[in-house]
Amino acid sequence: SSMAKKKLYLSLLARFAKNYAKIYYDQIMLDKHIDIEVSHNHPVNKFGHFWSSVGMIIFAYPLIFWYGQPLKGCLWFLATHVVRQSGHFFYEHQDRDIEKLKFGHKDASKK
Repeated sequence: SSMAKKKLYLSLLARFAKNYAKIYYDQIMLDKHIDIEVSHNHPVNKFGHFWSSVGMIIFAYPLIFWYGQPLKGCLWFLATHVVRQSGHFFYEHQDRDIEKLKFGHKDASKK
């Protein structure tokens, strides 16, 4: 009957969506793991990330959301983000074989 067909189609669609979401989620988690292993394990990089976060929490966010000074807050955010990204630029471990596993890093786009 048409109701049975509808149930079958909805069931197949739900299974397809669930499987697709799981594949997509697993790929994101793999990319995240590779990124952490390659980019975020150097002590200097961790130090920069930590102090960048502290600066954002203590200066940037309060200026933007508490004191109503978005320009100053954004400048603090930019300065702390430069600190955060400098660790990637200067100290990031380069492992091109692992990075090739990630989409977007199949060429010489990273130093």
